[in-house]
Amino acid sequence: MIKKPSQTAFHKPALSKKIKYLSYTIVLIVAAILYGQTLAPTVVQIDSGELAAVQAVAGIAHPTGYPLFTMLGHVFLKIPLFTSKIFQANLLSLVWCLVGVLFFLKSLDLCLSPRAMAQCIRVPESNSSDRRRSHRSAQRKRSDELLPLFSCVVGGLYLAFSRTFWMQSTSVEVYALHIALVSIIIFTLLKAYITGASWLWIAAALALGLSNHMTTILLIPGVAVLFFQKTGIRRPAWKTMLLMMSVFLVVYGLIVLYLPLRAAQQPVLNWGNPVTWENFLRHVSGKQYRVWLFSSSDVALKHLNDFLSAFPGEFGWLGLLLGVVGIYSSFMSSPRLAVFLLISFLATVFYSINYDIHDLESYFLLAYLVFAFWIGFGFLAVVQILRKPIWQYLFMGLVASGLSYQVISNYSEADSSDLYVYEDYTTQALRSLPDNAMLLSYQWDYLISPAYYFQFVEGRRRDVAIVDKELLRRSWYFDQMKTNYPDVMDDIDQEVDSFLTALAPFEQGGDYDASVLEKRYRRLITRMIETNMDERSVFIAPELVEGELRRGELTLPTGLHLIPDLFFFRIVYSDAYVPLEKTDVSIRFPRQGNRYSRIIENFVSNMWMYRALYEIQYGNTENARHMRGLLLSHFPDIPLPPSLAGL
Repeated sequence: MIKKPSQTAFHKPALSKKIKYLSYTIVLIVAAILYGQTLAPTVVQIDSGELAAVQAVAGIAHPTGYPLFTMLGHVFLKIPLFTSKIFQANLLSLVWCLVGVLFFLKSLDLCLSPRAMAQCIRVPESNSSDRRRSHRSAQRKRSDELLPLFSCVVGGLYLAFSRTFWMQSTSVEVYALHIALVSIIIFTLLKAYITGASWLWIAAALALGLSNHMTTILLIPGVAVLFFQKTGIRRPAWKTMLLMMSVFLVVYGLIVLYLPLRAAQQPVLNWGNPVTWENFLRHVSGKQYRVWLFSSSDVALKHLNDFLSAFPGEFGWLGLLLGVVGIYSSFMSSPRLAVFLLISFLATVFYSINYDIHDLESYFLLAYLVFAFWIGFGFLAVVQILRKPIWQYLFMGLVASGLSYQVISNYSEADSSDLYVYEDYTTQALRSLPDNAMLLSYQWDYLISPAYYFQFVEGRRRDVAIVDKELLRRSWYFDQMKTNYPDVMDDIDQEVDSFLTALAPFEQGGDYDASVLEKRYRRLITRMIETNMDERSVFIAPELVEGELRRGELTLPTGLHLIPDLFFFRIVYSDAYVPLEKTDVSIRFPRQGNRYSRIIENFVSNMWMYRALYEIQYGNTENARHMRGLLLSHFPDIPLPPSLAGL
């Protein structure tokens, strides 16, 4: 049975700060080395390219804008490290994760301190003889002082090398800074609750957190519980609360003010164009994403099952068992802190499973961080139960082995050091296009987002106008298009105005005619293709050909044809043969792919096969052989159609 700490525990001499800081330093150095080995050298999937570009050019990112992330990243990218900006942005994520680990260690140390125990349970008064016996016992068992420190180190290492946490350190994303800020919020909360530090620091920390990611709000219920447990529900508490709200509003307001001020300057990346009050509120609140929240119980059950299935992989079965013991131990030793941890864990899981998006893993980060606290509690409880040193040493060896296995298991999952596929695919695809081409696509995760970085930061193929077919459904995107590609919008003012008129009630939450809106949207795209044909070479990506065009949701202007090029379909006036301009292509696919890299493989292999068959159709056998060789060099196991295999 796990016992409550006796009163003697509250009078132990403080552990040497040098030993404590040395232990923290070792944890951070180990984490930094392994994080560095798995760091992505360039852009990765999803929002990586866009976020790096926004930091570099001081733009406006997708909702909720992430102003603190943008400003801090912009300053960091000004430091001359003599690397590419994308690598430097990835490196900053590594730094944020280390900051998160550091403040986690400091927070867990506070939780396990005798002072925290005294705050959370009522300890009977001891007489002078009890104190003398306690002092002599502490002298004889001074090594017991190290147990809370060992528990902090174990919890910190389990957190640092849990799969999802580790992956945040490998590439630029808002979640790495989110980890750091959440850890700082928890630390300032514990300082105020345990040591009596000012509650105003928590208000400032919460403002920083919410200016970076909305899920920081999941900490507020637990913060409120500890606040009122500490202060009581009295007039002084409400005065403190008002001061906290004032500090919060000032700090938060100063940070988010970046969005309208910078948007007014029309940067090349200006998502949402939050220059008006309406656009600003829509952007910072993430209004467009609310449709995916609490959509159905089936979605919640599916995501809950996914979360539970993946949970053992985060910490391993030994870590899972330690955490379960830690839940019980925390309620026995620090029930008030245990309530805060449990509320934060449950709020995170409940919110996240009701958010219907594909890349959901990062939304559970606060739950994983809380569970690492429980692992620290569990480790300490088990070591205290095993009174004999030999059993304690054996258990510590078992935990060390479990941690080592966990590092090895998660290393391959987190390793992004060979992720060049998104850079290669994007740059090679852009390189294959003729000067001043226009491309219509919605491959955000692996083409458009990386292209933002390569075009607007590194200056590669700025002449190519990439039009995101799905972002054309938003009014702000037309402002960004006019800033970056004004000639693409020439001669379609009537179609744009007609579409925006139908779109306005939809964006404002009023009544709208969905059929009229969709009809005008399709007409807009058709006219954009038609009016650019004489001035630009126009291409559409394969997902539109195999999707919208095949289903009849998008139509080409009358008399135009599609031919397969190297990565996209070229739109032409006649069905005469059109040669390839470039065929020297090389794409580095990763050793261990994911669903995003596999989609690229599918797009590329299909396009090269289409092109090879196109060459056969026009009797160009040598060109067809060349395309087959290119195809097999990248995809040696791909099945070939008979006409191509028999060349």
